[in-house]
Amino acid sequence: MSMFDARRDIPAGSRSTASRTPANGLRHQLIGTWQLVSYVDRDVDSGEETHPMGDHPLGFITYTPDGFVSAHLSSAHRPPFQVNDPYGGTAEEYRSPLRRLLWPLSSRRT
Repeated sequence: MSMFDARRDIPAGSRSTASRTPANGLRHQLIGTWQLVSYVDRDVDSGEETHPMGDHPLGFITYTPDGFVSAHLSSAHRPPFQVNDPYGGTAEEYRSPLRRLLWPLSSRRT
């Protein structure tokens, strides 16, 4: 089981709950861009926790009012390519486990 912790700064005046219903309350509250704070993977049987992206992962997730979600998560310790060109990396650089710790996602949510 994986757990994400994300935070978003919300202006104090925008916290109104007047028009929220149980059906749209959470969906309405999630709209916006959230910054990833932590990512923990917990083994359901043993309870052991690991941090697959390190102690300080990088990432953002955005929920739009029209139902789209976009997420970009990465390890903070991804090494740069030897040349300043992401298309010019060596085969070893592309195969590196740290290079693979980038999870982009974009889809429509329902």
